[in-house]
Amino acid sequence: MNSKIKWVGAFSVSATNLTLTNIQFKNETILIKLNITLKGRNIKIKFSNLYGSLPLKIKEACIFKENSAYSDIFFNGGHEVIIPVKEEIYSDPLEFSVTADENYWVGLYIENFTELSTGNFSFLSYYISEKGNILDELKNKNSDILHKNEYRNHLIPFVTNIEVIDEGSYSSLVIFGDSGIANGWHHHLVKRFQENNIHNTAVLSQEINGNRLLHSCPDQLKGLYGSSGLSRFEKDVLNQTGIKFLLLFPGINDLISSCKTEEISSLNGNDIINALKICSTIAKERQISIIGCTIPPVYGCKYYSAKMESIRTAVNFWIRTSEEFDSVADFDSFLCNPEEPEKLKKDFDKREYFYINDEGIKAMAECIDLKIFNKK
Repeated sequence: MNSKIKWVGAFSVSATNLTLTNIQFKNETILIKLNITLKGRNIKIKFSNLYGSLPLKIKEACIFKENSAYSDIFFNGGHEVIIPVKEEIYSDPLEFSVTADENYWVGLYIENFTELSTGNFSFLSYYISEKGNILDELKNKNSDILHKNEYRNHLIPFVTNIEVIDEGSYSSLVIFGDSGIANGWHHHLVKRFQENNIHNTAVLSQEINGNRLLHSCPDQLKGLYGSSGLSRFEKDVLNQTGIKFLLLFPGINDLISSCKTEEISSLNGNDIINALKICSTIAKERQISIIGCTIPPVYGCKYYSAKMESIRTAVNFWIRTSEEFDSVADFDSFLCNPEEPEKLKKDFDKREYFYINDEGIKAMAECIDLKIFNKK
């Protein structure tokens, strides 16, 4: 294929270390659900063994849409691939059409004992077959077999990226953040894009549940929650193909950390602000337009305190007024209770910890000013 062809991301997740899940596969087919956010007629798929202790052997792989299109996935012209430890590889380019805001499935047949080492916690899902290779049944468009296999939620094993060939002025928006944004809300943003004729911009998810901007988690949790936002910024943001926009959602886990809460006592708002300035400066050097996001209310958190609230308020004030960003998504103002601004509106409160309910998640997508995407 022509080396001058430009590839643009249409799906992505940040690769994290999943060895703590203690999940293994052997003689099983993994069926992974993925949401594509940009249309294309040619694709390639990235597989990761970044955190594996042994080479990852994929005996056979495919991509399909339920009861519709199907394609084998090839690696250097063959069905089988062995991915060395701490490496990632792309499939061969495939002639396979995808549509924005549609779900597709990647099927992997794992023959030998394999540990789930690399992937991402996600609001998507996967199925696992009882035993054996079931890809031939999928090739015959027997998608009913999906629902005859064991369902597992919130994990994406081994697949980190799908890219499409640029069909004209394609670009991507990278969402970078932590638990506050890793709630599936970006699917609503993709729908807004489609409804408002923004068809050339992908939405790439580089948020990680439990992640922190300033510090990595202790060793036993670092894998699941990822390295600090600052340390992963280049890999997870700047290295995404076609990046033109960045949505920067910072700091909620720096305030509320299930990993090492005693660090809160030494945290101050300037630490988070300075980290945001670093990210912003690097992005601007790459001519990336930035959407800064305020931190929603965290009242209800087990570790909530007046100091935590004062830091959140100070950081949000700076985000709103600093003119550091090309646009601001004021999640805080949009979601908070005007009479008690430290709390969520009742309509958006999941009544569980400080989590935002489905209506609040939709509201977050409505909060994004789409004008920035028309300035390309």
